[in-house]
This record gives sequence, structure tokens and C-alpha cells, in this order.
Amino acid sequence: MLGRSSFNIIVPACLTALIISGCKFSSPISSAASKSQGIAQIMISYAANSPFQLIARTADVSISASDMNTMVRSLSITSSTVEGLVTQIPTGSNRLFEVSVYDSVKVVRYRGSNYVNISADSTAQVTIILYRIGGDALINGSVSENPNSSISTPPEAIPGLLAYYPFNGNAADESDHGFNATVNGATLTTDRFGNANKAYYFNGNAGISATVPVLLSLSKFTLCVWMKGSIPGSYLPRLISVGPPGQANNYYGLLYGNGVWNHAPEVTKRLILQNSFTTDYYGYDLQYSNGIVDTLSWHHAAVSYDSGRLRFYIDGAVDKDTMISTQIAQFTDSAILQIGYSEGPDRYVGKLDDVRIYNRALSDQEISTVYSSKN
Repeated sequence: MLGRSSFNIIVPACLTALIISGCKFSSPISSAASKSQGIAQIMISYAANSPFQLIARTADVSISASDMNTMVRSLSITSSTVEGLVTQIPTGSNRLFEVSVYDSVKVVRYRGSNYVNISADSTAQVTIILYRIGGDALINGSVSENPNSSISTPPEAIPGLLAYYPFNGNAADESDHGFNATVNGATLTTDRFGNANKAYYFNGNAGISATVPVLLSLSKFTLCVWMKGSIPGSYLPRLISVGPPGQANNYYGLLYGNGVWNHAPEVTKRLILQNSFTTDYYGYDLQYSNGIVDTLSWHHAAVSYDSGRLRFYIDGAVDKDTMISTQIAQFTDSAILQIGYSEGPDRYVGKLDDVRIYNRALSDQEISTVYSSKN
């Protein structure tokens, strides 16, 4: 059984004077915060003389969000804790805290993440689950580990998950954000393992959608989905798409070439990045996979983007790795997350399952982990 470690991280987002007078900490990491900044005190406890203590040598925390620059700060490892104080964190909601613990040769051996709301005058308490990378761990006062295990990071431990729709009989978002979706005509069906009511079928006039906040206005991302498509659909069916209602040129997403759209026959049965229109209605800036995705069986499709680097993945493996000049359009208000359909004619025919949206470009190993998941 995959082990996991539950730790509490206390995050007081208050003024420096209050932190210094009211909170104990071992190593401040930076100086006082302004009124528009908050403070996070991190304190993770573990059992003395445990394998964790033998393995762990250094640790850090990264803090990121769409409206702030990523911060990375070192943490201290004592005989019983991993701890530190981070100041000058821009206030706001959904700050992603990612803790990594390294061994003596700087290899990540434990990792965990969660989201924290940072303000200047309140205290938040966050529970982070740390997973042993490459082994089983159960750290909650005691440790049981198998260093020879080949188990890799479970998908739930991969940082940056903003939305996750496993379609377990419904369209609920099983990430920490609760962006539950509404089903419009799609019907429950069997998944890739033959389990009933664990995927959705789209008939070309159906869709699943959710209203999402500006948190999903992303300049870097990974989109993943399991699909078993049918031909024909219509135009360029949207597998996953996010953007403001009625503004097609401000969406980003993953599309599928269905062989009907005669303006670009070269994309037939290929994955396509949706990023923007160019100068005319048919002027999509089409970026598409090298390989094709057939309609005879289930396939895992993924696309990642970060700072101009675009990658397509088919069945867990890199299919295309390229640089593009077009930037991903941003939006400043709430948006619509669309699965299998659009407000226009770009609608999908076939089955979809396990939709995931991350706020960063996953590594090749992380994509492989998601692909291998039995969810």
C-alpha cells in the first residue's frame, strides 16, 4: 500500500511584530513584510531516529500563484522538525505551497503541497501530505519505509493540480478547489478498465462545464485527459478548454482534429493546442502533435506549456517538443471550463475521463505517473 505522511503546517499571515512576539521559530528567512504582504511559519514534525531523519538533509518551500512571482526559500531541518519562516509573501488567495525534502546528493525524497490564503491579519492552518519518492512511508509519529520499493510519486502528490474530474459517477471536481461541473447531455459510460459509470460519453451535442475563477487564467499549464474518440465530431472538438464566455480568442485548451474541418486537413486525428485566433476567423495559430490518436481504443492525451515551450504527450510519452512564439491569452474575470464542447460548433463525439488541469508544465516523469494511474 502506498504510504503517506500527514503533517500540519501552521501559516500565520500576520504582521512581523506579531510573529516575533507570539510565534516560536528557528530560522527567519527574510525581513519584515509590508501591509500588502503576509508571513508563513512552517513547522513539520517527525519522529526522532526515524528513516526520514536519516534520509532528509535539506528542504525548501516554493510559493507560487498566477498573480505573483514564485518564491523559493530554504527550510531548516532539526532533530524533530522541518521548519522556517517566510516573509514578504504577496497577500491573496490560493498561494501554492510546495515543500520538497532532499537527501545528501540533492535528490528529492519527500514532497507535498497545498494551497494557502495569505492575508495581513489572519492565521491559516494547512495540512500537507508528504510522500516518499521511490518508497513507501508512513510518518505520523512513527516511520515505516521500504527504500527498495519502485513506487513513484502518486498523482495526488504532484504539485499544482487546479482541477480534477475523475468522473466517478458525476462531474465533481476532486481537487482541493471544488470547481464542480454541470453535465449537459453527456451520459455516464464505462471507463478504460470496463468500470460502469466511470466516464462520460459525448454525442456531439453534449458537454460538461464549470464556472471557474481567474485562478485558471494561466500563463503555464498542463492539461491531461483520457479519450476514446469517434469520427466525425464537428470542426475542432474541444477536449478541455478554459476562457471567458463569448471570447473564443481568449481561450486556451486541448483540441482534437476530427477530419471534418477542411481548412486544416493536416490536423486530422491529432492533438491541437488552442491558444488564440490570428487575423481572421479561420486563422487559428494551429500547433498540433506529430502522432495521431486513433479512435479504436483509449488513449491518454496531454499538453504542457511554459515560457514558449510546448509539449504534446500521447500515452505517457513525449510526442512533440517545440518552441512557439504565440503567447497564451490571459483573462481577468471568471471564466468557463468546458469539457467536450464549446459555445460554438466545436463539439466532441466519444468518451472522456480523468480530466486534469495543472498550473505548471509537468515533467516527463510526472506525465508518465499520471498516465500510469489506475484512477
